[in-house]
Amino acid sequence: MVKFLEPQPRDKYLELLSKARYVVNPSKYEAYSIFTAEALAIGVPAIISKEIAENLKAEPKPLNKQLVLAEKAPIKTWNEIVQIYLNKLYKNDGI
Repeated sequence: MVKFLEPQPRDKYLELLSKARYVVNPSKYEAYSIFTAEALAIGVPAIISKEIAENLKAEPKPLNKQLVLAEKAPIKTWNEIVQIYLNKLYKNDGI
């Protein structure tokens, strides 16, 4: 069953997320899915696009041509992610 909710307070959001069987994010264009990273960090598997799996450096299992199942990934802090993308954007390892 899929249940759509209005935005929730942070503590309620994390409680609901922790009880999910899976999270789903099929976006091909999201550079870094914070929602998916949070789910994986608390142990909730994610059905995601190959692009998100690659960006998260997840260990994906193929589901179909476009989606994979990720059960874990080495989750970084937001500051680490911003630094990685700045380095890629400016092609500089020492910003």
